[in-house]
Amino acid sequence: MSHTSEYKFTLEEQYGIIKNYFNAVRDVLPELWFNDKSILTKTTGFNALMLVLPVVFEQTVQKYQSFEFDYVKKVVVSLQGLPWTGKDLKGQQGRVASKRLAEIIRTAIIANIDSPDPSKEKKRLAI
Repeated sequence: MSHTSEYKFTLEEQYGIIKNYFNAVRDVLPELWFNDKSILTKTTGFNALMLVLPVVFEQTVQKYQSFEFDYVKKVVVSLQGLPWTGKDLKGQQGRVASKRLAEIIRTAIIANIDSPDPSKEKKRLAI
C-alpha cells in the first residue's frame, strides 16, 4: 500500500523531490550520467527512472521519514551494477524497454532497502 498519498506538496516541494532524486542518481552513477551513449541518458532510462520515482519516494520516506538528498542517495545506491546498456534490453524498445528497466530498478531498490527505523518519530517530511 502506498503511503505517498498522505502528503500534499507545494510546487517548490515537488521541484525539491525531483531535484533530490535526479541529483542522487547522478552522484551514484556518474559514469553513466555524463555518458551520452548510456541508456540512462536516453528516453528509455529517463522513463524508467520516472516510473520508479514513486517507489524510491515511498521506500526513502518509510526508512528515513525524509526525502532529503543524502537519504535518497542511500536508497538509489542500489542502481549500481544494474543493466544500463542497450544490449541488456536487447529486442525491447520504447515503452516495453522502459517498463522492463523500471521493473529491474524497482526490484533492486526493494531488495536492498532495510527496515524502517522505528525510533524515528513521525514529523513533517523533509525535502
